[in-house]
Amino acid sequence: MEMTYRSSKLLDTDDAMNLVAFIEEASDQGMVLKNVLEAILREDDHVPAEVMRMGIVCAVIVATKVDSHVVVEELQSRKLTPTVTPEMEVMARELLQFAMIPWHPVHGTNYLYAQWNIAGDIEEACQELRRYLEALGGPDFHRICPSNSESSNSDYSSVFLPGRELVESERFRIRQLASNLRAIEIESFNESKDDFWYSDFIFERQTCEFVGGAIVDGCRLLIDDIFDDLKLLDAIGGSVASARPEDFKFLDGLPWRFSASYDSRFVRKFVVVATEMARSLTRDDCISCTSIAVDFVLRSLSWKVESLIQAYAGLDEVGSQAIAQRVSRELCQSEERRDLWELSRSSSHYQISRLIPFVSDGFDGPPRLIRPDQWFLTFDSSENSSPYLLH
Repeated sequence: MEMTYRSSKLLDTDDAMNLVAFIEEASDQGMVLKNVLEAILREDDHVPAEVMRMGIVCAVIVATKVDSHVVVEELQSRKLTPTVTPEMEVMARELLQFAMIPWHPVHGTNYLYAQWNIAGDIEEACQELRRYLEALGGPDFHRICPSNSESSNSDYSSVFLPGRELVESERFRIRQLASNLRAIEIESFNESKDDFWYSDFIFERQTCEFVGGAIVDGCRLLIDDIFDDLKLLDAIGGSVASARPEDFKFLDGLPWRFSASYDSRFVRKFVVVATEMARSLTRDDCISCTSIAVDFVLRSLSWKVESLIQAYAGLDEVGSQAIAQRVSRELCQSEERRDLWELSRSSSHYQISRLIPFVSDGFDGPPRLIRPDQWFLTFDSSENSSPYLLH
């Protein structure tokens, strides 16, 4: 069989070549490949795009060593002499199969696939990955597990763009709800405070009233979503882990690594939290993140409000971002609050950041994971929680 020299679009990036250069300089190249592959295949929440790219680089190197007829131009002049074990072949095959699907029931979401989907590059990327899979003797997972590409990045940021008459009607309806918002002053949406990027934005009174009404309407929509998720869980039995994240409306925003804990009783607790939060917003109560569960509800509410702003507020993109950021601030979702990000951190990103000097996941130390049964307990032990949340 003749050697086929082909270029690789997947490896033709600075990040890929930086990793190849790092592997070249390593005293044990095989160990670097194994550690990167292992870190990704031990992921239990999501794999960032840059991490999956590194995994693909390592898997491709393994494939070229297993089958000498697979020649990648970008690697031809490189001094790559790793010792490849049968275990590494299996790991490389599993990683390439994971790279070709948007979501895995164990490892969670593949964000590189989502990028390919947006760019329209899925077929081209998977066609290249198939060559390496064939060299490793593995099946084409992209064909075995067809998926709905639209669901690979499903979240509250997806905005339905209605017609003009409906926009004006909804804008008026939502603005009328502003009088029900008591916990946040309407004028606060015109206060820049620590708003570094959007400090010059001043909005009309009607726009601020719309945003206030959107918070009230967002509470209704969010509670409906939680009830819909509960209905689905009751129908399928078990937990979220037995379904797919995109099947849910609220629960898909929770960390996948704990999905086996998201059963009907767990979701009912969120109904209580969301209802209490909605009641607080329509009273003269102070809004604060009293627990991790409250934090999740407020974050989801801020996403809901942002979607309503984008769809009905009549602002341009920058204006929508500016006022949505102020909504997040008033709902206690500042950049300094990193509790929720900790729970959703990618373990593979952290592990690889310890292996490769030029990789960083933006955190100091390993992920600080708190069990879901602790999410409903108040941060301040002197504060009371609903009795329903204590068991």
